[in-house]
Amino acid sequence: MELARDWLAECSQKHSRCGPVPEAPLPTPVLDLGLGSSDAVRLRELKGHIGRYLCLSYCWGRLEFLKTTRDNFERHKQGINPEELPRTFRDAIMIARALGVRYLWIDALCIIQDDVDDADWKRESATMADIYRRSYLTLAPTWARSAHAGFFSPPEDGGASASIGPVTVHQFRHFPTMRTATAENLVDFPVLTRAWTYQERMLAPRVLHFCRQEILWECRERSRCECGGSKYEEKFRLGAKENIHTVISRHCGWLIQRTWRRMIMECSPLALTYPTDKLPAFGGLAEAMRRRTGQEYLEYLAGLWRDTLILDMCWHRDPRVNPRPSSQTVRRRPTWSWASVDNAVMYQFPLWESGVFPPNLEQYAEVLDAGCSLAGPSPTGPVHDGFVELMCSAIRAYPAGRNPAGWELRVGSAMLRFYLDWGTKLEEDGEYYLIPMLTIRGEHNYHLIATTIRVGSKHSNFLFYGLVVRPNAPDSKEMVRVGLAWEDWISDSDLQEMVSQEKRRVRIV
Repeated sequence: MELARDWLAECSQKHSRCGPVPEAPLPTPVLDLGLGSSDAVRLRELKGHIGRYLCLSYCWGRLEFLKTTRDNFERHKQGINPEELPRTFRDAIMIARALGVRYLWIDALCIIQDDVDDADWKRESATMADIYRRSYLTLAPTWARSAHAGFFSPPEDGGASASIGPVTVHQFRHFPTMRTATAENLVDFPVLTRAWTYQERMLAPRVLHFCRQEILWECRERSRCECGGSKYEEKFRLGAKENIHTVISRHCGWLIQRTWRRMIMECSPLALTYPTDKLPAFGGLAEAMRRRTGQEYLEYLAGLWRDTLILDMCWHRDPRVNPRPSSQTVRRRPTWSWASVDNAVMYQFPLWESGVFPPNLEQYAEVLDAGCSLAGPSPTGPVHDGFVELMCSAIRAYPAGRNPAGWELRVGSAMLRFYLDWGTKLEEDGEYYLIPMLTIRGEHNYHLIATTIRVGSKHSNFLFYGLVVRPNAPDSKEMVRVGLAWEDWISDSDLQEMVSQEKRRVRIV
């Protein structure tokens, strides 16, 4: 643990983005480890107290382990026998004591897990972002698949390699970039495959990762590995917390928007035990975004922002990802939110994503009204449903078969490419409409996922996007989203035919 202590000291004493670690309000309840290695471990309610505490970010796994319930809550306040705890919890206690930190927060022990109507979980999950954000350090057994695995893995000889992602340096398999996260290159990093732990990692000011062959360090200023053979500042790209916090602190509107959408792309394919947790598992990042930018007034709508709703609704399924087995038979509401589907989504704004300049946008739809019915106390938490009302054109559209990159959609004389949303099926006699949303124009040619811009075309640096919707029910005036249409090659006459149609009020749920 000497190296971990050195990293922690360097971070608190020398890093301008991190700085000295002030004491913070302790979570309540929290585990009190005492002052000595033999002291009892107790669950304590220390409301109003301040101090330093560690958090644990880990995979629960499928095997049962001791948790705090209504039946044992008072008993845990008297003391918890460490021998009854899973190995990961015991190791976390040992590491906290070795670092000289008295308090430790573990969700399974500090949140009542069988509370009536999940009231305790809803209340605590709404504040979980603050718990990780205020922590002194977060411990992550990143190699471990369950709470029983512990922090320390038997060392393995040799290295590992992959065609993309981790890099073999000095015979060590290094931390992968979240930007290229796939099932293949995350196989040795189970914690990174979980949506909840993604949020925990991004919010925590410091994370100490325990991998199979070394420990790794992340903070807002830099990332380091035990062997010293890799400079993570170059490899983490957006996946690094230092980049995210730097972007947010700049208060640059379009850059913050780009960062937000990239986090959605990184988080959307990650695993959740309960798919309905998709918004709660991302809500802490939304709240942090509002606070860090000083724009608490921004209205958050099921994973999207009111001020940029036209752009934010232009997500689509990631064509690089295979369908996954899913129990999802009915789309969650609202269907215009990326959180309504159970697989990877992406935003395809190449000119913008290059980071060189903001895009030249032309929007064809106007948001008249929008709202969500919250399912809990947090404005960035789960929702029952939601709606958006647009003033827009709604043009009859006809699915026209598939190509290797997806579906095609005929709208008047134009043929558009079309990504069908996850969990959605097209009906042979279905009634579909295209809502033109926006075009993006720029000054440079670029490459798209699944297609290459036709160099030399009149619109070679042009993208058109439109929502594809259908009636919610026969004779219903409400619409539901079924996908996103787009095109990078379209004639002026076809474009004008679509965007000059008479506009009307359309409600999407």
